[in-house]
Amino acid sequence: MKLVFLGDIFFTRRISGNIKGGLLSLLKTSFVIGNLEAPFCNKGTPMEKFSNLKISTSLASELKELGVNAVSLANNHIMDYGVEGLESTIESLSRLEIGWFGAGKNINEALAPLEVDVGGSRVCLVGITTVFVPQARAADNRPGVAGMRMDTLVILSSREILEEPGAPYIVKARLYDEDVKILKEKISHARARCNLLVAVVHWGVGALPYSTVVLDYMRELGRLLVDCGVDLVVGGHPHILLPIEKYNGRFIAYSLGNFVFTEKVPLELSPTGGLIEFDLEPSNNAVEVRSLRLTPLCLDEYGIPHECENPLQVPEVLLALNQSRKWGCRCSIEGNHVVVE
Repeated sequence: MKLVFLGDIFFTRRISGNIKGGLLSLLKTSFVIGNLEAPFCNKGTPMEKFSNLKISTSLASELKELGVNAVSLANNHIMDYGVEGLESTIESLSRLEIGWFGAGKNINEALAPLEVDVGGSRVCLVGITTVFVPQARAADNRPGVAGMRMDTLVILSSREILEEPGAPYIVKARLYDEDVKILKEKISHARARCNLLVAVVHWGVGALPYSTVVLDYMRELGRLLVDCGVDLVVGGHPHILLPIEKYNGRFIAYSLGNFVFTEKVPLELSPTGGLIEFDLEPSNNAVEVRSLRLTPLCLDEYGIPHECENPLQVPEVLLALNQSRKWGCRCSIEGNHVVVE
């Protein structure tokens, strides 16, 4: 059975009839996981933040029509309409029998893996986010997302400031030790129960031009997850296709960009994303992901995805592949697809 990972999903109208051909066929015949970028809700009080997104509950069935089986809720928008919006989302997903992870009624539930049987293998899905407003993070007695708190460190050189005024300087970020501790505990428990453990991570910068950069902390966190036992890391939030790194035999896909994004937002987003897939054979042992099949996606003016034709002629795809090769991947083109080994 194929396991397919999509990028960010946001829509405010019916979309399932617009996705056709081989792309729809792949979704319908695979176990599909994506990032739900907004709550399914019709009411609720918007949180005080830069932008608030929501999707009408009447459109929730579109996920089912597309063949989506599970979604991560660990992102910076699922709490945009507070606890009421989160509860409405979970109710909609549960009614449609779509799995969810990465948020919950407290931090333990938010970090708990979703365990699913895929073609005879036990797959665990964990969702975390480094991008969120403080009131959206789940706590011991507060619903919310599985937020990993970070300190931001700005490194300034007086000589550089004088020579290049106004230039973007070096910014670092460091995870809270207590959050790393609980994350390691959750991954350790999940590792013991699963043949395949996947972390879906919301991180980085969400708009151009800085979304093109894989931040240092993203690489550090991705490698930390692998070192703790995660078999595959799938990133989102930058809204652009970013490189894939091979680290200790495991893949870290830093961003799959948008899968579908039908509405304009105040920030500039890239129209280039991608999906990754691989075959999952029945197993009683740990599953090794030896290769990925990347399908670059180009979103049209309405935010609907299509396979990019001649992907090497798409600048974002070319840049991502060139960097992936530098980070330990072998990439070969097969038609409109890329085999990553």
